[in-house]
Amino acid sequence: MPAGGRQKVHGSPPRCYGPGMDLVAFLDEYINKIYLARNAHAARRFIADPCLRHEHGELVTMSMEQNIARITAFLDKYPVVTFVNRCVVG
Repeated sequence: MPAGGRQKVHGSPPRCYGPGMDLVAFLDEYINKIYLARNAHAARRFIADPCLRHEHGELVTMSMEQNIARITAFLDKYPVVTFVNRCVVG
């Protein structure tokens, strides 16, 4: 891995989301690239495979394909989506 812990992923510019990351920028990019661009496969850049996800009061393990299916189902159900991000903890 290059110096500074940054790694090029899927042809994207180098990004480092770890200790000291800008969470608001991460969430904005996640929402823009996946939900607003309606590209469920962009989740590969943001979600671990497998990942732990909170679902209705429980913690579940989901594969990347399960996450893509979950996001695709959401996008199919809601043809128009709008998000407002607010940083409430600083």
